[in-house]
Amino acid sequence: KVVENHYAGTAVPSDFVLHVTLHGVDVAGSPAVGLAAPGRAYTLAAGSYAVTEDAVAGYAGVFSGEGITTGFVTLVAGSDVTITRTNSDIATAVAVPTPTPTPTATPTPTPSPSRTTVTGGKLPKTASPWFNLLALGAGLILLGGVGFTSRKVLR
Repeated sequence: KVVENHYAGTAVPSDFVLHVTLHGVDVAGSPAVGLAAPGRAYTLAAGSYAVTEDAVAGYAGVFSGEGITTGFVTLVAGSDVTITRTNSDIATAVAVPTPTPTPTATPTPTPSPSRTTVTGGKLPKTASPWFNLLALGAGLILLGGVGFTSRKVLR
């Protein structure tokens, strides 16, 4: 059992309770408090075992050992397996004070320049000479249309 206190944690191996179970039943000597190196030894028959641990607030753990990444191990006759459970304290969130916003003045809208209305006077001459020619052509077409529809057919 290894305990790492990086973030002001104070736990020691004996603060953790470990279980070794076969088919969900604790084996002889389990549960037991954690022990630092050399740890706790169990003599077990061949089979598939689970190693678990009661949760301790503020700590997270991992299993390690040769070929071990979880708390499950299958023992064969004559095998010798070492499992290490390492728990590390978890960094706690530090409350960061929320800064008080500095009041800012509300900007006053800048008035747009006033527009002067002029009454009376003459409008500037903006028409082009082509407009006059277009107007004359349109008038002649209308006059021709009226003349065409009012003609009498002579036989």
